[in-house]
Amino acid sequence: FRFTELKGVSFILRALEYDDPSVKQLAAEGLGLLSSTDPHAFRRAILDEGGISIIMELTRSPLTRVRVEAFAAVAQLCSNKELGEVFVSQNVLQAIQLFSNSGKARNNNTIFKTLLQTIGHLASNEVIRWKVLEKGGATLIFRSLIYPNLDINHLGSEILCKMITPELDLRECFIRCKLSGNLLESVLKCPSPEALRNSLRVFSYMLEKPQYRDRV
Repeated sequence: FRFTELKGVSFILRALEYDDPSVKQLAAEGLGLLSSTDPHAFRRAILDEGGISIIMELTRSPLTRVRVEAFAAVAQLCSNKELGEVFVSQNVLQAIQLFSNSGKARNNNTIFKTLLQTIGHLASNEVIRWKVLEKGGATLIFRSLIYPNLDINHLGSEILCKMITPELDLRECFIRCKLSGNLLESVLKCPSPEALRNSLRVFSYMLEKPQYRDRV
């Protein structure tokens, strides 16, 4: 916290703009460390320093390690609704979609989980929830249900359960985006009993009303 308080984030953000890949990578590692050490102080510092555009540039870096650290920071920042909305306006959903489809993310539990956590944070914001789901968020959640890692299966199913509840009805979004077929495929292939139970709960909820049942 003391480092953040002493404007340490501003130094890291400046270092992130260096052309030297080794400096950029070290700065990205520092960014990832700060974001996890004291998330609240880190979010305040990013708001004060205006570092969102710099972090977004890092999410498109050709250096995988830099992208990983950048998305770790994004995941922490997006737990704040205001910052999450700013990131969405800066096309973070497209960046997540691109990275999640890369071989590096598909075969790395840590990277995939970080991207999934980011989607979970963003989708918890009612202002941008539909956009998050329609712009690749729902697809990533479904992929997490059949991902070969039980922790990721559980996390994905927990996020999914929060999407469709009596208080928060997103069935229309699932139907409109033709996502019910993807959900059914995930249910059939889900390797985790807990994730399978959560997925079936969501699917059965979608079938409760005749107008949704027929379209599913």
